[in-house]
Amino acid sequence: MINLEYISGIVLRSNNETVEIRNLIDQIDIYQNINEPIVTGSLILRDTPSSRISKLFKDGVLGKGEEITFELKTATSPASRPPELSLQKYYIYKSTVIPMNSVGGGNAKQTIILDFASSYIFLNEFKKITNFYYDTISNIASTIAKDYLDIEIEDLEDTEEKQFIIIPNLSPLQSIMWLTTRAYSSTKNQNNTINISVNKNNEIVNNNYVFYEDIEHNFHFRSLGSMFLKEPVIGKIGDDGLFLQLRRQNNITSYEGSYLVIQHITKPISPLSNLKNGMYSSSCLTFDLTRKKYAKSTMRYDELFKKQNHFYDKQLVDPTLDPSLNILNNVYDHPETVLKYHAKSSYLFSPKENPLNGNTPVNNVEKWSLQRNASMEAMDQEGIDLELRGNVGLQLGDVVLFNKQKMNSSIPTQFSNEVENMFTGKYLITKIKHSLQYNGDNLGFILRTFLSLRRDCEYAGGI
Repeated sequence: MINLEYISGIVLRSNNETVEIRNLIDQIDIYQNINEPIVTGSLILRDTPSSRISKLFKDGVLGKGEEITFELKTATSPASRPPELSLQKYYIYKSTVIPMNSVGGGNAKQTIILDFASSYIFLNEFKKITNFYYDTISNIASTIAKDYLDIEIEDLEDTEEKQFIIIPNLSPLQSIMWLTTRAYSSTKNQNNTINISVNKNNEIVNNNYVFYEDIEHNFHFRSLGSMFLKEPVIGKIGDDGLFLQLRRQNNITSYEGSYLVIQHITKPISPLSNLKNGMYSSSCLTFDLTRKKYAKSTMRYDELFKKQNHFYDKQLVDPTLDPSLNILNNVYDHPETVLKYHAKSSYLFSPKENPLNGNTPVNNVEKWSLQRNASMEAMDQEGIDLELRGNVGLQLGDVVLFNKQKMNSSIPTQFSNEVENMFTGKYLITKIKHSLQYNGDNLGFILRTFLSLRRDCEYAGGI
């Protein structure tokens, strides 16, 4: 598990004061989430009266947005990026001081927890947006990021059709996260800023956009559907990929495998929650305020599934089964169980305008509301949380592959069929936690990487 080749000095800076704190650190955790816009982390210091790092600053207070800088390199193989981080810069947004504890010999130790994030967490709070836009959702998101945060969204996937958007006093990051809920793409205009093989079916439309920052402070505005088309970074042809190996040690069942899989936790699935949240079917009621028109649209998960990209062509609920055999299939006949309400038009006409001309930009709610809700709910179904040997070469949005042959050779026959669908095939990395822990003067730091893997379908054979 000791796999760090190099970790630079970790520097804490406030104004013109600079302190090297590498020898005071117990642990550093860095968190990335495909559903969160900012990379965050925490740093645990062990302070003593002899060091008292806070006294090195002029006013003796930690927690004023101090800058933290470090870099590291691991011995693991590259994945989608090199296994190293250079000159990472973060800023403290919260500090917690735990009262001193006696450690014997008349000495005392005080623990300080510093929560940090990229600079955008502060810049975002300085500004509010009260504005209207008429453009594609991807262009609006790009404009807001550039105008308010000076962010260039390098990984930007185009969205379909222009929408009339009014943003009522939201922060820039809140605004962009809200825009993801209204975004939908089409392969006929997909902007391939990543190396993917695009489905040639022009009817494919993905409603599962996300906006997030990666560990190199690059920003992504992209649909999960486009990420499903990427090649695995672990588990390529000729590579073992990830696999499970059952072993008994001290009467405890554990798992091991390629890339040192230490543990796994399968995510619980709640069909009742899916039902209540409208994953399987739902209805949307709209009222056009200017034309005095009422409309109703419905969504069925089995029909939506065919119009989107997935790892495998096997949806979570089989629509061919009789409702008497699968009680969930009853939901397809009752889409009114989950109702959403939306106003249809964008603004009221003046007395001189003719509302029948149809020139008012509308919000196209029937194309995104129900579909987005179902897509994101489905994405949180099949999942595995696991721990690997520390590897900063992995990124959010990477695809990894569990190897079926390796798994079946190590799992007893009576259990292989039960775990095959869960622990075989492709998964998308949706969360990453890098945990850097101090292991003593002789051993230095140990890096462990925790992954959350998700997919919105079941394994259907092949890779």
